[in-house]
Amino acid sequence: MGQTTWHWLVIIYLFLGGLGAGAFLVAAVFELSGRHDREKFCPTTLTGATISGPAVALGSLLLILDLGAGNVQPWRMIYLLSLIHICRCRRTTPRISGG
Repeated sequence: MGQTTWHWLVIIYLFLGGLGAGAFLVAAVFELSGRHDREKFCPTTLTGATISGPAVALGSLLLILDLGAGNVQPWRMIYLLSLIHICRCRRTTPRISGG
């Protein structure tokens, strides 16, 4: 059996996902521990909370591009994340008129 090789895009989005999750967990542990040395906000908590969101968002975008959804029809990514699509998926039962 041959060795599996991953290209650079897979490595980057896995790294960004791990970085974001790790930063969020470290920030949560520091915040929930209640140890604020001499400052109102712990710098580690602020840094972790600031890094985690963009890292996971960028990693998710790279994952979508790697799966091929962004190469063929890039407008579908915007539609996937739009509020209109979420509202359309939420309505599962048809409306019945009373007349």
